[in-house]
Amino acid sequence: SVPDRYGFLQRVFQRYLRMDLSACPTYLEATDLTSIDQIIGEIDSFDEGQRPRLLILLDQFHRARLAFNQVQKAIHLRICIENMFVQDGEKEQLASKVKFRGAPFLDVSKTAMERIYDNLSSAVHRGQLRPGTRDRPHEIEAFVQTAICQILEKGTYPNWSE
Repeated sequence: SVPDRYGFLQRVFQRYLRMDLSACPTYLEATDLTSIDQIIGEIDSFDEGQRPRLLILLDQFHRARLAFNQVQKAIHLRICIENMFVQDGEKEQLASKVKFRGAPFLDVSKTAMERIYDNLSSAVHRGQLRPGTRDRPHEIEAFVQTAICQILEKGTYPNWSE
């Protein structure tokens, strides 16, 4: 059972916390609550202006992790990538911004970042993944997770105008 201070998790995320994949439901352990406390603390450290953006990022990543359909997973991951590497109001040259900002942030080549973004874009615009691509959505999750962890550790989004 979940202690009172985590009641909001029980109500809001009940279907995720106790995914009945077997005969016995899964319950939170003390170590899980410690991790939750740490993440909540990291979220609370964000400026109030950035917190809604961060919650969208975390929600979309969570949806990507739960998606069985690879196209849906790719769409959620693209939302995550744009959330991290494109600032509000930027409407032009999104692929270029993602490539030039995302590559150094994730320590990958610009070519790899462009390939990842193009594959995710194919899911958004064509409803299918590019055939023969090396970067599958479940592999792209690792890149997105790394970036989210970096943002959480810094307690702020990068300032791309600098």
